[in-house]
Amino acid sequence: MYQNKLDHLAAIKDYIGEEQYRLCAAAILTEHYIKSMRIRTRNIRKMQLFEIVNLHLRFLGIEEVSYSFIRLRADRDKQAG
Repeated sequence: MYQNKLDHLAAIKDYIGEEQYRLCAAAILTEHYIKSMRIRTRNIRKMQLFEIVNLHLRFLGIEEVSYSFIRLRADRDKQAG
């Protein structure tokens, strides 16, 4: 599911710019990995999430995001869930 979102995002990359593309891709990946962690352990380890998301971003050739970006997303998910 997340791969479809990333594919659609890549299609509009030229229109939204590199920075917005990076942040959107990171948000999609963060959401995907939070859901995966909740299914497996019901426990979100933010540092592990940070490492996994940035590893995936590097694999895609995208610059990494900061820990605070991941922390804010994880905290937002925690409040919503």
